[in-house]
Amino acid sequence: MIKNIIFIIFIFTKIVFISNYPIFPTILTVSIPISDNNSDSHSRVENNYVRWLQASGADLISVHPWSATNEIDFLLTKVNGILLQGNPNNIDIQSSYYNIVKYLYKRVIEMNDSGIKIPLIAFGDDLSLLSTIITEDNLSINTELKYQIREPTKINLFYVPDKTIILNEFEKEDMIALEKEYILSNNLKRIISLKNFLTEFHLSQKFNVIATSKTKEGKEYVSIVEGKKIPIIMLSFHPEYIVFETCKDFIIPETLKSIYTSRFIGNGFVFYGRKNVDNTFTIEEKEKYGYIDPYGPLPKLYEGRYNYIFEKGK
Repeated sequence: MIKNIIFIIFIFTKIVFISNYPIFPTILTVSIPISDNNSDSHSRVENNYVRWLQASGADLISVHPWSATNEIDFLLTKVNGILLQGNPNNIDIQSSYYNIVKYLYKRVIEMNDSGIKIPLIAFGDDLSLLSTIITEDNLSINTELKYQIREPTKINLFYVPDKTIILNEFEKEDMIALEKEYILSNNLKRIISLKNFLTEFHLSQKFNVIATSKTKEGKEYVSIVEGKKIPIIMLSFHPEYIVFETCKDFIIPETLKSIYTSRFIGNGFVFYGRKNVDNTFTIEEKEKYGYIDPYGPLPKLYEGRYNYIFEKGK
């Protein structure tokens, strides 16, 4: 009898514990095709993004170049935001990765129009990729000047509206202070010049240029861009590098202000995504649909940094 009572109490306690287990906001990313394999069979997600989002109280799940649109549609009813890591490969408008990013942008617009605010953040070369999709012109952006920028770079404030969408809590004084810091940890193969961005109607109509940067040759390019009415922010740099990058190929800014900036961007993005209180996963759903557990299997070293490697069919 006593054993039965103890067993019932144990089961009840377990049920209560599970029902109260914190389900963190969940961010969706697209795994990047691995260049030395067929793009439809192998891909990766950098460990830096998992840790960066985890520090802001969010989990990360992944879809892949081979994922079906019906699976993506289901996940979009559950997630609290979308993160594009920055595609390091050549932008190929025929690639599966390009088509999934294009589809995600379309769905974000549709959901935003219906009142569902799913924020999207794009880093590095995905700024160029997403801009190409937005302009619906595969030539004007795709033939932009190509650079390899790896050193920390200053930002120059171009326009700071009184109220933004994702960076809403960022005071003007903070933005002004950032101009004194080399905070941009870049690994860019493509840039979009300020002139091209402003003269491209589809971009200038929908997005504000918050900040710009310059190449060593003095070429001014966009570095922080945010939607005027849609919750999309695009950054030419990688804020997660500032805190979590260990690759020796990069010179990472180490000032307190740069670390503050990295954390602010992550916190602001996740905070906005938390507004979608109806979008929640169960623990079982997260495990089924590509949840990257930071306490699970260890990432593998690939090209100087740790990645989670995915293979089609596994």
